[in-house]
Amino acid sequence: MRVLSHYDLYFLDSVTIANTKVNEVAKVFTLPTIRRNVFLDDIKAEVQIRKQFAHAISFARKHGSSIVIGHPHPATIDMLQQTLFELPDDIELVAVSTLLNNKIKDKLASQTVRQNPKKVPVQPLALPKVVSGYCEISPVTKALSGIDLMIYFVDAMYHDPDLKKLFTEQRKPLFG
Repeated sequence: MRVLSHYDLYFLDSVTIANTKVNEVAKVFTLPTIRRNVFLDDIKAEVQIRKQFAHAISFARKHGSSIVIGHPHPATIDMLQQTLFELPDDIELVAVSTLLNNKIKDKLASQTVRQNPKKVPVQPLALPKVVSGYCEISPVTKALSGIDLMIYFVDAMYHDPDLKKLFTEQRKPLFG
């Protein structure tokens, strides 16, 4: 995990043992993790694989998503070739990274929302008139907090072509 943490990667825990320690170790290296919900072919019989696939669909309906893994056994491949083209309308196949990014966004949102925020009177700032718009922000691949989150947003704003003009042409600081 130490090596993975130096790259733009995440770890998918297959949960092949009940007492997996992946999350504990990943926290040490601030490596994003996500775990599977359904194992398709623990038993290689096609009937059992179909049952597990049906369970994956039920799980996704109940929890909003389901991460499914399996082996490239002939029975698994045959079942997937037959059923993937007949998915119910409410089920969509997405990349695992999509679910990971949603998990990170939810975690960031839960960390920044306070249960009982104190009301503090705010004095309006006299800021120069600027044209507002959008700046491109690359996808977040790991949970950010504190100064790392601030650096992430400042970096995105600084590299935006329209906002960069504002930063470089301004003679006085934007925020005093």
